[in-house]
Amino acid sequence: MYQSLKIFALSTALLMTNNVTSLKAAWSEQAKSTHTEVDTGTSQDVQKKINANREKLFAAANVPFVGASAGKVIGVMFVDHLCGHCKTFYATAEAVLAKHPDVRILVRSIPLFGEPSVFIERAAQAAFFQDPDKYEKFIQLIHKMGPAANEQSIPGLAKSVGLNPDQLLKDMNSPKVAQLLHENSRLAEVMGINATPTSIIDGVLIEGGVSGDALEQLIALTKSQQA
Repeated sequence: MYQSLKIFALSTALLMTNNVTSLKAAWSEQAKSTHTEVDTGTSQDVQKKINANREKLFAAANVPFVGASAGKVIGVMFVDHLCGHCKTFYATAEAVLAKHPDVRILVRSIPLFGEPSVFIERAAQAAFFQDPDKYEKFIQLIHKMGPAANEQSIPGLAKSVGLNPDQLLKDMNSPKVAQLLHENSRLAEVMGINATPTSIIDGVLIEGGVSGDALEQLIALTKSQQA
């Protein structure tokens, strides 16, 4: 959904490291090639919101993720699985995190495209509840099908990756799925997030997506700060 890219570097410690120069350079190069706007200034208001909601934002229980199942949570991305930009950034995150078996980024679904999105986000969360190991393949199929992933096709998609379609449909309408999606939407509201993809990686808020190289540098920088 984003036509522009705004990146807010929020951590003072992050900004004081030498590697930030190369990180900003990578973001700037992407901005030049895509005619997007990059803002690497600080935002105290957003930083306060992250700090105030950090525990909830990075709470991993029952939340799907990209990366290693046992890895340390270093970030969260808010997505709508019917969003084209989300699909692109999601694939970028998958490829980058495959190189980092010690970290993961949580995936919080928020439906922005009406009832079709609500249905897909319920299906995505239900798939994770049923079998986290099959969740990734299920999401890849949803991204491949786009709007064609709907009430008619979802049971077949579930079955094709080894999920029980009847259980999936049942879980989609369960209180636990509704509660988690409500929590995601509430967090997005509190953070002022109203478009996808939006990610928070440690102290950096990313509106829109970034290149694999920029994400790689950001993850490496975050890990070095936490070492």
